[in-house]
Amino acid sequence: MAAVRHRPPAPLPDHAAPPARAAPASAEGVLALQRTAGNRAVAELLGGGLAVQRAKTRAPNVPNPKPANSKENAELQMRVTLGGMADEFQKLYARKKPQDNNEGFQWLKAYYDAAVVKGDKIWKAQMAALGSYLDDPAEFTRSRQAERVANAHAFATHYASVVSDSARFPGATAISSSGFANAVNPAAPPALGQDPPYQNAFDFGTGAVHAPHEYATKDAARLAGVGLKNSEVIWQQYQMTVQGVNSPAPISKFVSTDVVNEPTKAVLLIAYDDDVAPWHGQREWGPKDPEFKALLGTPNVGAAAYMLIDHMDEMGGMTISRIRAVANGADRNIEIIYRRVEPLFEPRESRAGQASLSS
Repeated sequence: MAAVRHRPPAPLPDHAAPPARAAPASAEGVLALQRTAGNRAVAELLGGGLAVQRAKTRAPNVPNPKPANSKENAELQMRVTLGGMADEFQKLYARKKPQDNNEGFQWLKAYYDAAVVKGDKIWKAQMAALGSYLDDPAEFTRSRQAERVANAHAFATHYASVVSDSARFPGATAISSSGFANAVNPAAPPALGQDPPYQNAFDFGTGAVHAPHEYATKDAARLAGVGLKNSEVIWQQYQMTVQGVNSPAPISKFVSTDVVNEPTKAVLLIAYDDDVAPWHGQREWGPKDPEFKALLGTPNVGAAAYMLIDHMDEMGGMTISRIRAVANGADRNIEIIYRRVEPLFEPRESRAGQASLSS
């Protein structure tokens, strides 16, 4: 087989005039990603790097945007919900002439810029996890074993779940889970309540994860400091429901259904094309698009990325290849598409080969 020559990564994009192809954000980061055959493959295949907003008709970046943390999420939700800024922004959006001095637009754009930065960090973490897994799968699993045992224990101790056939997603298995500050009794589990914070469904025929209901703020276990993060609760639900399933399909996509999270909606308002009504119809973005990084930094999409980062080996060595937003009337969903990276080289022992995306 002829040797494959990998092209060196492109230089860091200039924020004032980003090139068509983005690259890793620093020489130090590039070196870290290219130390092993697996990471070299990841860097070559996936590229990445901090992308910036490119549309000319939108308001300019706000200096020093506020960080996209939970406190800012809450503030943004208050501003959008109580201040009617989403409605105000949609009117500006419809005219295709955003006003630079409009506070609502500036605030939403500032949050979008912060989400791009956060999403870029998540993307680099996913690249690093994938590279580590490709380089040495056994070591990747060993390094996470203790944490996984602790997570499984926490879920068994502080969460109660009910499993049933999904009425909404035909062919899928539904599971609802509630967290509790005190340890639950498996022999007599407590009632979940009228609105369990985690209500998801898994289609083992197609590999789709449906996540229509995630409210960590209602998780008593997490509020008490003994619970799990959203992505880990979803993974534990998957582990509980997949038991006994004959030949389940690999996880192929994560669907955040019925998106109502205001910060995520704010990012989508900016992400959609200027000539399209806010979040109407379908749009799709890849890793080299700034909108991809912005959405990756939102609560609704971040969980899909963290689940992959933490369980790269158990999911079979994948990457997020596309993020798709679909809005049809009252239905507003975000689909996170996973794609497997096939290693064409032996692990760390041989230090040779490359990787390619499967079709």
